[in-house]
Amino acid sequence: MEEEVFLKTDAVVVSSTRVVLGKKTFATRNIGSISVKDESIGLAPFLLGVIGLACLAGKDTSVGFGVILLIGTAVYVYSRWGKQTMTVVAGGGEVVALKSQPKAFVQKVSAAIEQAIAVR
Repeated sequence: MEEEVFLKTDAVVVSSTRVVLGKKTFATRNIGSISVKDESIGLAPFLLGVIGLACLAGKDTSVGFGVILLIGTAVYVYSRWGKQTMTVVAGGGEVVALKSQPKAFVQKVSAAIEQAIAVR
């Protein structure tokens, strides 16, 4: 049986015999399932944002602290917005294969792995 390639990028190769995700390699026949989850932002950034806004309304000395809190919160939320994590369940258990990747990329890799599993 010849190896059929479903997806090939710089760091990812999905074929009918193997799946390479960065430095992790899985035999396609050993992959039982994959799961994709959205990364949650959590409650902490919103609380820090409220504290930052409260500091902006405060005295002169707390305004700088409020600005720093708001900028830090915005950077954190932006870095996690629209990111997903993919977990592969293989013979050795669950392995986080892709972490904090753009949603479109994770969906493309997930679809390619599903195709490879269906062909095996």
